[in-house]
Order: sequence, then structure tokens, then C-alpha cells
Amino acid sequence: MLILIPVLGIVHFVTAFGLWGLHSWARILTGLLAGIGLLWFPIGTIINGYVLYLVFSVKGSMVFSDE
Repeated sequence: MLILIPVLGIVHFVTAFGLWGLHSWARILTGLLAGIGLLWFPIGTIINGYVLYLVFSVKGSMVFSDE
């Protein structure tokens, strides 16, 4: 746990930085982290399910596209 929590914190920070800059790689990291977050039933399932919907919907694809 002493290693896992700081590593997850760093990964979340890097993901947030990538989302802020609208980098396409951050979308995949967000999907992975939200997929892990689905295991935290019931609140984590609701919140992370919504995050997955937002990131991988048509609107999310448009936001992270090169256009």
C-alpha cells in the first residue's frame, strides 16, 4: 500500500494534466482508471460509469479529435 497509493496519485496527476491539455493519450488513461473505479460499488460505479460515458461518447471523441 505504501507504493500503490503514491503511484496511483502520480498516474491520476499525469492523467489530469493530459486531460487539461486535451491530449489523446489521456483519454485511454482515463478509461483505464475509470474502469478500475467501477469496482467501488455503488458510488464509484455510478461516477466512473458516467466518466466512461463522457470520455468515450461521440462528444468526447470530438473534443479529443485533432480537428
